[in-house]
Amino acid sequence: MKRIISITLCCFLILSFTSCDDFMPHDRIGEETLNSVLYCLENDDFDSFIQLFYPSFAESDEESIENTFNDMRDYYKGNAISYDWQPFEQGGKFKDTVEITQLEFSPHEPAYVPPLVGKTANISQRYFVLTSEEEYIVRFAWIQNNNDYGLVSIHIREADVGYGISK
Repeated sequence: MKRIISITLCCFLILSFTSCDDFMPHDRIGEETLNSVLYCLENDDFDSFIQLFYPSFAESDEESIENTFNDMRDYYKGNAISYDWQPFEQGGKFKDTVEITQLEFSPHEPAYVPPLVGKTANISQRYFVLTSEEEYIVRFAWIQNNNDYGLVSIHIREADVGYGISK
């Protein structure tokens, strides 16, 4: 009986540690992409913003992406304070709330995460972003096909109004 329990426990631990490896890069990609988007909006940096997009999307729809960036920049108010996966309660915080400091914002390669070598990935994320003036919902879709990766969709909204672009 002890042997069965030991084997079961070992199997459980092995599966729990290996199954997380595929999800960690996705969470990190999401957070890096969100930080990059917020940096671009707060610093009026269209050149860095367009680099966040999937290469073929950026090339074929540059004008639409630029118009969307301008609309999003005009719509976005304040400086980011924190973000979370779920809505903020009035004045409260959830355990997953990430506080944002100015040090976290820096122009860098978009979503600088070691690529999932030789793999494809589809990531769809939604974040609640609290700024000094408003609370927003930022949704985006990010894909990777071998060595090409980037955004294929991004939307920002507050209540029932918002701006975005999708491929």
